[in-house]
Amino acid sequence: MPQLGLTMTEGTVTRWMVEPGDRVDRGQPVVEIMTDKITYEVEAPAAGVIGPILVSDGEVVPVGTVLGTIGASGETVAEAPAAVPAPAAAGAVGAVTKVEAPATHESAKVRPEVLATPAARRAAKERGIDLSAVAGSGPDGVITEADVLGVTAGAALATVPSHAGPKAPKKMPLNQVKRVTAQRMAESSRTAPQFWETVRVDMSSVMELRARLAAAGTKVTISDMLLHALGRALAEHPEVNATFAGDCIEIQPEVNIGFAVATDDGLVVPVIRDVPSLSLTALSAKAKELADRARAGRLTLEEVSGASFTISNLGMFGVESFAPIINPPQAAIMGVGQAADTPVVIDGGIHIRPMAAVTMTSDHRVIDGAVAAQFLAAFKALVERAGEWMGR
Repeated sequence: MPQLGLTMTEGTVTRWMVEPGDRVDRGQPVVEIMTDKITYEVEAPAAGVIGPILVSDGEVVPVGTVLGTIGASGETVAEAPAAVPAPAAAGAVGAVTKVEAPATHESAKVRPEVLATPAARRAAKERGIDLSAVAGSGPDGVITEADVLGVTAGAALATVPSHAGPKAPKKMPLNQVKRVTAQRMAESSRTAPQFWETVRVDMSSVMELRARLAAAGTKVTISDMLLHALGRALAEHPEVNATFAGDCIEIQPEVNIGFAVATDDGLVVPVIRDVPSLSLTALSAKAKELADRARAGRLTLEEVSGASFTISNLGMFGVESFAPIINPPQAAIMGVGQAADTPVVIDGGIHIRPMAAVTMTSDHRVIDGAVAAQFLAAFKALVERAGEWMGR
């Protein structure tokens, strides 16, 4: 298991692209792994024949664990140890390492190996089946998933329950994204003294500007326009564009904004770098590209690292307001609710305006209440005056 980033301690094997006995070339993708940030394809460090696969699909293992083996053509590859320290894994590159063949036939008897496909190993693990007791029907006796399911089916036919017991709850294992999200959010709630401030923002100006741009052939979203306004507000208030560093506060030199994207695997936060330097159309194109890559699980480590502030917009789901949890070490996060038609008093008269609740969660170790209030007021003014400056 390679280490992708300084904070990575473990990863999940999501999919093997090869099976034991397959021939591979150097540089050929052989296994896909998932960290809390990205999905990454590990390439074969050498040409050869895939030997035993040691970590099955869906398993979470520490950095440095040997995932699979490569042997020379015609060579018998023995089971390798399940884990080795990452720096000392001589001959190991990424997730695959070449393991020397046993010297004699007798030594092979001491360490008998069970050859099985990753799908068969997963099926056996889920059903509590000992693979050593399963006859393999694949090449060279490799156990296939069908062999394991055949054992299960036979056992099911032979066993008739005498009565129906209570229904068990459905268990949904945490994938790597949700596991790390849970850890980081719990850490944030325990360590950061968080407070919340909310303002109501009139979205009329951004909606009117979006309609004008669409009529001219330029398509942008409300989220794009909020990102544009947020970038400018952070540039004007650098004390909010900060992170907590334990013994000091670090004002970040660039405004790098993370924006939350819901995926099938959980919440992913791609990062747009140096937002104030981008035009609205360039920002929109970048946001769409990153969101598409996030949903496809194809973000790079750089594309999910280095955010100085995060925004989450749940307005499209009908959420009126919410208070998100800070993603450490950032000092703040913004949550945007639905823009709903609301009666408001303007110059003594009642008018209907699309109003949205914008809530900022701040780390009180970094940001004071008055600083957060001033920043929110600046953001509100930029959004409500979008027609005067945005899109030019």
